[in-house]
This record gives sequence, C-alpha cells and structure tokens, in this order.
Amino acid sequence: MSPDMKASLGSLRLVRIALGLVYFYFGFLKFFPAVSPAELLAGETIVRLSFGWLEAGTALRLLALLECSIGLLLLLGIHLRVAFALFFFHMAGTATPLFLLPELTFRFPFIPTLAGQYILKNVVFIAAGWAVILPTLREEAARKKGARGRTILSLPRVPGSKGAEVEGGGQTRGPVPGRSSIGGDAHESPGRDGGGELGLAR
Repeated sequence: MSPDMKASLGSLRLVRIALGLVYFYFGFLKFFPAVSPAELLAGETIVRLSFGWLEAGTALRLLALLECSIGLLLLLGIHLRVAFALFFFHMAGTATPLFLLPELTFRFPFIPTLAGQYILKNVVFIAAGWAVILPTLREEAARKKGARGRTILSLPRVPGSKGAEVEGGGQTRGPVPGRSSIGGDAHESPGRDGGGELGLAR
C-alpha cells in the first residue's frame, strides 16, 4: 500500500471516530432531562412526526438510544453498513424541523436561528459520513466479486467433458481412451480381443 493510500485511510478513520464521538456524546446528553440544548426542538419534532402518538419524554429517550447506538458502531468500526443506514435515516429526520417548526429555526426567511444553524451544519456531517462509507461499500463489492470468481474456478469437472477449465481460459486435456503415450509417440494400443499392435518408439 502506498504512503498516500495509508494517509487517506488514516484520515477517514479519524473522521469516523470523530463522528462516533459526537453522536455518542450528544445522544448521551438526551438521556437526562433539561441537559441537552436540542431537547425542545428534538422532542417537539418527533411528537409531530408521530402525530402525537409519542410523548416528548419517550421520543427523546428513543432518540438518545438511536444516537448512542450510531456513535458506538462508528467508534468500534463494526457493522458499518447498519451504522450508516441509521446515520442517514437520522440525518433525514434532523432536517424536518426546518419545515415542521419554521418558527423555531428561522427568524426571517433564509435567516436561521441558532437552532436552524444547528440543523444546517449537518450538511457537513452528511458529507463526512458519505466519505467514510464509500470506501467500505467499494471494498465489500470487490470482496464479493472476488468470491464469485473463486467459486466459478472451483466448480467440479463435469463427467464426459473434454477438459476442465483452468484460470486463463485454457483447458487441460486428459488421456485419450484407446491410445498410449509411453516413451514418446503415441500409437494404437491393443484392444480387449488381443488385436492390433503395440508400437512403442525406441
């Protein structure tokens, strides 16, 4: 692996860890009432999205559990496909207050409040998340393609076929029935009835 590639992978690892830390810390704060500055905004948004089926306290705890789960998966670097599925789902949800609660996110058209800026900065999170997940998706695709190729090469030879396929597109031919190649040129070998001659090159 080239030094540039190592540096690139190291940078992406740092981005993944940073995302995990932020997610876990912000989610952890939401477990405690009146601690998270996003409590009012997040709770009211989920209440409206659930059409009042969830109360604000329950909604906030569920959100805290979601964010902490995403953070832990990113920090540990495990189940990244699941982590980023939850991540992009969460990012889509965080954008909804811009439309559901404009009175809390904008002072005037196109002039965001502090809460609005808190949401708009998630564009950077989305870009960072995509930069981290893309190499993972490419690596999994390459691994599946390689496994498919190995499966094709390891298929057993079909009885009665002229030759078994080998890597490179060629064939390996087995001995031809009724012919002998001992000692050089091949000649007809005697049949079962004793007929024929055995001609061996000397």
